[in-house]
This record gives sequence, structure tokens and C-alpha cells, in this order.
Amino acid sequence: MANIAIIGSGNLGSCIAYTVALKGLATRLILHDKAEGLAEGHVLDLVQAFPSEQIDIRAGSLDDCLDSDIAIVSAGLARSPNTESRLELAATNLKIIKGIAQGMHGYEGIAIVLTNPTDVMNYFFQKHSGIDRHRVIGSAGLLDTARFRSELAKASGLQPHQIDAMVIGEHGDRQVPLFGLALANGKGINVPEDVKRAVRDGMRNMALDVIRKKGATIYGPASMTAMVAESIVKDGKQVLPCSAVLDGEYGLSGISIGVPCVIGTGGIEGVVEFGLDWEDEVALKKAAESLKQSIGALETG
Repeated sequence: MANIAIIGSGNLGSCIAYTVALKGLATRLILHDKAEGLAEGHVLDLVQAFPSEQIDIRAGSLDDCLDSDIAIVSAGLARSPNTESRLELAATNLKIIKGIAQGMHGYEGIAIVLTNPTDVMNYFFQKHSGIDRHRVIGSAGLLDTARFRSELAKASGLQPHQIDAMVIGEHGDRQVPLFGLALANGKGINVPEDVKRAVRDGMRNMALDVIRKKGATIYGPASMTAMVAESIVKDGKQVLPCSAVLDGEYGLSGISIGVPCVIGTGGIEGVVEFGLDWEDEVALKKAAESLKQSIGALETG
């Protein structure tokens, strides 16, 4: 078990805290939020939820979070029904991420970033914190992958647990579902083009549908982030799609983008470079170029 900090204790951050505690991943759990009393309120609630567990749950400052083994950063504005693109959030959330990152210079643990747009925020968090790129993980690809499995299962007349699949690329409009590597009950799937279009549309609409009906996606990202944390705490060496700051992997550098990562106690312990078909390779490069443009605009804006 580990010492885990939640930086940004709103609806998502508090749900992550609950999920992490429920999984028994933490011996100490620190919640931090700039909103007065919010973290303290969640702590009171969480303590009552786990009265018999050997876990120290408390509210703390950003400095208190520096002693953690894992810092989960979920601070910032969430996507709303009126947000046409995740990138609209970037300018506002960059100020928040930059402030947190600068306060975490010298941090020796592993940071997991959820703030949207995740790929861009993960890149800037790593840049402004100075933390080694292997210890900064953007949590998004697992959620996209869950949506991909759900839509592909629906199109195939199966259940999501029968589908093995992965999404790489941007967490947003330029996500890249790897149809060519998808398996149904352990066997390859031949997916017609019209079904691919329907699956992609379903994936894009899924998050917006949740946001329209309840305001934000909470349980999905919380569960997937806890899965990343679990692979770190237990040294699971699981290959999970996460946003990573790249330096030559997949021929890409100077961005953070979703790729298959080996997640263990060292954070991102490796990037698995799948042999992509031409269509997926082009889509990944387009996603990378889009992210580079967004990063450039924010750096000069």
C-alpha cells in the first residue's frame, strides 16, 4: 500500500479517493482543494465510510502532498455541455496546472494527471514540475478504451468483457481506436467500415451524453484512474493506454499522447510500440500534430 494524495477534491477527485480507499491501495490518503472546507468535508465522509480500515485519511496543503508516493491531479474546470472541444478548457486549466506543477518541484513520487484536456495538461504539468517524464502519467486512455469495448461489443452482439481492445492517440476528437488489434473472445475481428464509423460515433457521443444528463463523467474516470494507481502500487506491469510525454517512441517527441504503457512502481516503465496499420499510423500522426499545435498556441498565447 502507498501514501496517495488527491489534488483537486471536487466530484471526480473525491470519487477517486473513495475508489482508492475501497481498493485498499492506501495507508494514508490526503485530500487537497483550494475551495475552503471542501477537502475537510470529504475527509469526514470518507472516515465514516472506512471505520475499520487501517488508513489515515486527512485534508492537507499542497506541501503536505509532496510526501506522497502517488499524487493524483484532478484540479481544474470540467467539460460542460456547452464545451464544443476539450481544447476550449486548455487556457483556463493551464493556469491551474502550472500553479500546481510549480509547487511540486522536487516531487519524488508518481503523478497521475486527469485535468482536461488531459494530453495537453499532462505535457505542461511535466514541463513545469520538472518531474521525470516516466513519473508523469495522463489518465484518459483507459476510459476511451472502455468506451471502445462497449461500443464494439454492442456492434458485435457481445458483452464488453468479451472484447479486448485499446484506444491510443488524443483523449478527445482525435482518439485512435485500434480495430486491427481488437479481439472478441480471444479471436480477431473483421470490422466493416460502416461499423467502424458507428463505433467511433458512439464513442464520441458517449461522454457528451453523460455530461448532458448528469453534468460530468465521474465513475468511469475514477475507476480507470484507480486501475492505474493499483498497477503502480502492486507493481503490476500492466500494459495500459495512458498519456505519456514521448521522446522518440512511435517517432514522436515534444508532446504527451495516449500510447500503450507498462505501468509499475517506477511509473511508465516502458512504451509498447505496436505495429500499426497505415490508417492508424496516419491517425496517430494527425493527433500528434493537433496536440503540437495546441501546445504551441498555449505557449505563445
